[in-house]
Amino acid sequence: MPGRHGSEPSPTGPHSEEPDASTNVVPPPRGRFCTSCGAAAATDDHFCTACGAPLLKAEPPPASEPPATTPPALPGGGEAVESDAAGPDGPAATRASVGPRADSRGRRGRLSRKAIVGILTVVVLVLSGTVAALTLTGTSAPPAVALEPLATPGANPFMPPVGTDQPGISPPKGSGGTFSGGTPGLYGGTLRQGSCDPRQMVAFLSAHPDKSAAWATVLGIRPADIAGYVASLAPVVLRSDVAVTNHGFTDGHVTSFPAVLQAGTAVLVDRYGSPVTKCFCGNPLTKPTAYSRPTYTGARWPSFAPGGITIIQQTTVTIDLFTLVDPATGASFNRLSGSTGNVDVGSGDVQATLLWSGDHDLDLHVTDPAGEDIYYRNKTSASGGQLDHDDTAGCGSAPQAHVENIFWPTGGAPPGQYRVYVVLFSQCGGAAADYKLRVTVGGRVVYDAPGTLTTEKQESAAFTLTTPTRQPRTVA
Repeated sequence: MPGRHGSEPSPTGPHSEEPDASTNVVPPPRGRFCTSCGAAAATDDHFCTACGAPLLKAEPPPASEPPATTPPALPGGGEAVESDAAGPDGPAATRASVGPRADSRGRRGRLSRKAIVGILTVVVLVLSGTVAALTLTGTSAPPAVALEPLATPGANPFMPPVGTDQPGISPPKGSGGTFSGGTPGLYGGTLRQGSCDPRQMVAFLSAHPDKSAAWATVLGIRPADIAGYVASLAPVVLRSDVAVTNHGFTDGHVTSFPAVLQAGTAVLVDRYGSPVTKCFCGNPLTKPTAYSRPTYTGARWPSFAPGGITIIQQTTVTIDLFTLVDPATGASFNRLSGSTGNVDVGSGDVQATLLWSGDHDLDLHVTDPAGEDIYYRNKTSASGGQLDHDDTAGCGSAPQAHVENIFWPTGGAPPGQYRVYVVLFSQCGGAAADYKLRVTVGGRVVYDAPGTLTTEKQESAAFTLTTPTRQPRTVA
């Protein structure tokens, strides 16, 4: 019976591998091909005589020829071409191929080393081209940043002015950069005078449902919550040029654009210190987008400098009191978050502030180094301390924030020991009275903690502090 390569078995034995001497033909080895170039190789060769690549070790032939299969597809869409099966006239003819060849065990689909290198090269080039395209394309050039001077509504205002900007404010030195929304002196204002009219804003939005819905959407609230949300804001003026994203309204939809608001612009800030509304036009504001090389458009004011722009970062905790600076006098004071400025309180060398909500009546007391107690019945002391805001909540009154404040003006606090405590003067309904007490020395917070009183006329544990010298102020 003809053999696999067209020769008869040798008479030396059924398992002999010797060729038939009468034909003087040396049949090619079973399945021995160079995996690099595909050339046939002798069984005992260790290197390919065609390309010099190392050869795989020869293995015994399979028991039977595997069935013919469809050649595997190549990445480029071609097919691997296998060698023809042996015919009755002799060894199989080998066709030129660019695809994988069958190895000695009949496996198909193995690519030659050159093919693998070629494919990997193509893949690398494709990926490199993709990365290069992404790198070169980048992001589109940023839009021009709009400069918005005082008393200008900007593009597409939501409403007529509901506030008044304050001219003549020169930004403090070092105002360029990023600052926390709770930074003392970041904002300014006038004692007990708000720069915005929140009620007028709410009334306008209520009368214009389309703008109301758009305004609320920008700030992430529901239109039904606008009144409560605005009541939680505080009116202030910017003490430096501030970057924001401004949002106007035109043709029934919101327009958004980067902007810089001039120092003195009246805004409403939320409990995290972020400006959220420009009062001169009612436009909602959100945090700015950073651009590496921004361009600026619009009228420039004399003090404008790109390096002096302030970026305000919201705090991670709510702010109870904002420390503002009066641009006219340079004096600092505190504004209760969520107030319109009607309950502003003074600040100075030593300051104690009591905050609570509900209808209980709490009293703040501070005993000065001379032993004089300052409270609602003795609002000033010989040492210069004063109770500048006495809050008398009453049982059944509407829930609201309450504040009492005792302070010594800058340069007026005598050195020595101060004792600060709280008294539950009148209790309502037998419920516990929760409060928060904050003490500052030289503008630095030295005590800020909550407390609870459960019995009428109960006195809290006292916080005691000692000031050896006059305290320097920390507010710019």
